[in-house]
Amino acid sequence: MSSTSRSDCLRIVISAQCHQTKSKGGPAGCRTPRADELPIRVRSGVPIVVCVHKYTDKAQDLLPSIDDASAALFQIQVEHAGQPSITYDIFGSMNKFLRDASAGNADVPTCVSELASAGIRIVLTNGDDPESAGCLVQYRVALYVAGQSEELHNALILLDDFFLWKQGQMAREKQFSVHVHSSFTIGTEGLENCAYTFHTSNTLPLGIFQAHLHTAKSSPPSMLNLTAQTRSRCSLLAACGPFAIVLTTGVNGGYDKRGEGRKYYRSMLVADAIQRQKARDMFSNVLNNLAVRLCVVSAPEPFSPAAHFIDELRTLKCLHPSIYWLEGVHTNRSMAHCGPFVVRADAR
Repeated sequence: MSSTSRSDCLRIVISAQCHQTKSKGGPAGCRTPRADELPIRVRSGVPIVVCVHKYTDKAQDLLPSIDDASAALFQIQVEHAGQPSITYDIFGSMNKFLRDASAGNADVPTCVSELASAGIRIVLTNGDDPESAGCLVQYRVALYVAGQSEELHNALILLDDFFLWKQGQMAREKQFSVHVHSSFTIGTEGLENCAYTFHTSNTLPLGIFQAHLHTAKSSPPSMLNLTAQTRSRCSLLAACGPFAIVLTTGVNGGYDKRGEGRKYYRSMLVADAIQRQKARDMFSNVLNNLAVRLCVVSAPEPFSPAAHFIDELRTLKCLHPSIYWLEGVHTNRSMAHCGPFVVRADAR
């Protein structure tokens, strides 16, 4: 037999015998293979992608049950395109892992619900998209960790042990290859059960808004609407949920109309350096660097103070950068100065 080259995609093919049959006036044919005779594809060697985002500086803004007022909230997204994938049946797998791990260590939670009580919550994104953002990825797994760098590191150690447990469950001889991406420095001590590669960048392959925060029904809104009213003035829609606190900033505002359905806007004279700085400070001092998506509802005039102000907002890490244009607003010709914004369908 001739040897075949080994690749990352291993294929186990069950061949189907072709039986030639005689037919009047027709050539010999092959019978259709049964379902159990079709090729079975196993994708091994596919790396696990882990992305670590900081969701907010103050976890209590989103999770009032958190006791520690100084605790931040981190998001750890996990993607594995291998077949089988380690994220398949994540709750069942994690429950089995915790049960096995807690048998020899009373300090380890025994199930996913106990893990959530300990400050690490696992969320599986479903198909619901209440904001019609078009950026959520169904079945994306995310872990949310309340605390500081120590708690984040403990969560990564937990994942490392889970990966090792999955290697045993899948009877793998080689370690998983894991690529860890973050926009800040994370602790790597003790991460030794897999072949790790660490990346630090402001732009991560798994966008922060590709996963639900809790569930689609309980997740807070993630979008602020920005409108360029004139060359030198922008208005920011202060929405519900955690964004309602925007009303307490020092930026002037008012309602767009009277009666029901009225909306409160903050109007900023962005040609004024003080007003512009107040608007920038709002994201850190008022929203506590909460991850938000900024939707530009109307495009500013190129090279105007409003266009420069939007360019400045792109440097804020809490935008990830997630400024995007409402469909039909952005054109390369009119907004070439403002740089490569992402459109709504690709917002992350």
